[in-house]
Amino acid sequence: DAEARSSSTGAGPSFAAADADAEARSSTTSAAVTSHPAPAVASLAASISELKARQASLRAEKRAVAKTLKNEQRRQKRLKSQAKALSDADLLELIRLRNA
Repeated sequence: DAEARSSSTGAGPSFAAADADAEARSSTTSAAVTSHPAPAVASLAASISELKARQASLRAEKRAVAKTLKNEQRRQKRLKSQAKALSDADLLELIRLRNA
């Protein structure tokens, strides 16, 4: 289920692939593990960095969407209060202007 979510969102490497890599590394000899730990650590660090950058961009996008939504709601509230304040004559004038 987690693999399907990560692959459909493109969030990064799948968990199953990471588990398979971990099992492959653990089954090798201790000399092989101690002589080549840097690529795995570098890959993991790069993955973490990418995820942190994506998280920051998503947070910024969320703030922008929330700001836009709040502004639109305020605008709608202002327009409704202005419309409620119109007199019958003002409304008739609007209808006449729209039909023209």
